[in-house]
Amino acid sequence: MPRRVSLSTPTRWAALWVIVVGLTCMLTWMTIMQVARDVAMIGGPQLVSVASHASPTAPAPASASSPAGPTPAATPSNDAASLQRTFATRAGAVGAACGADGPMLQSITPADGWQFYHKRDDGELEVEFIKGEAKVEVKISCAGGLPTFAYSD
Repeated sequence: MPRRVSLSTPTRWAALWVIVVGLTCMLTWMTIMQVARDVAMIGGPQLVSVASHASPTAPAPASASSPAGPTPAATPSNDAASLQRTFATRAGAVGAACGADGPMLQSITPADGWQFYHKRDDGELEVEFIKGEAKVEVKISCAGGLPTFAYSD
């Protein structure tokens, strides 16, 4: 009859930790790859909705206005404040969510060679990407508890 090997409690916890971390990493990379494929398929500015339960970061100062660009349709959510949206342009991507005081900046990711500045004014955020003489402006406001984006290129 084969002899059964018993694992110690610390070994069991370590094995469980390795499994949980491995699954978390795998799911994270699958999500990142899907978003990257979606962005690459379009090739231009686009809206990517991502459910996020992380608390938003404090908003940065913003101001000014620009011509209206694409505006996302509202996506139903049980908790609209927890919905983060990311808007991608050739100059970079901007992530935002809506809170009680309007849009809250979640992330800014400039494309290679681009710099950015951001301001807040009258319940609206503005992110300006600059590369040499080129400039792309993204304006973020809230409509129905969801972030909406307008941009000028």
